[in-house]
Amino acid sequence: MILYIPSAILVFGSLIQLKHKGKPEIYDPFYTTTFFDTGIYGIIRHPITLGMTIWSIALILVFQSILSILLGIFVIFCCWMSARKEAEYNIKKFGDEYEEYRKRVPMWNIFKGIRKSK
Repeated sequence: MILYIPSAILVFGSLIQLKHKGKPEIYDPFYTTTFFDTGIYGIIRHPITLGMTIWSIALILVFQSILSILLGIFVIFCCWMSARKEAEYNIKKFGDEYEEYRKRVPMWNIFKGIRKSK
């Protein structure tokens, strides 16, 4: 159950940061118009998909059934694929700036990200 806390912080904190720093043209925070690499995005590149992955792991551990394991593995795979596709999209959208960001900030390894950000 304790895994729900960091997953919620990653997802909701990221959404708030996208809304305020990403300068979306419409209400949806996913339609950012500005590249930024501060806050949680300075530690990991895909905090929302990492949060959803941690949430899925928590569901597997809470329910401990074949169905929860199968669904959890499927969701984790989908989150990983989503992060990879998002990276491709962001390279097209933000260019070299995002390429440098990819080299500097890990996709999901929050411990490596914290170590590099210091």
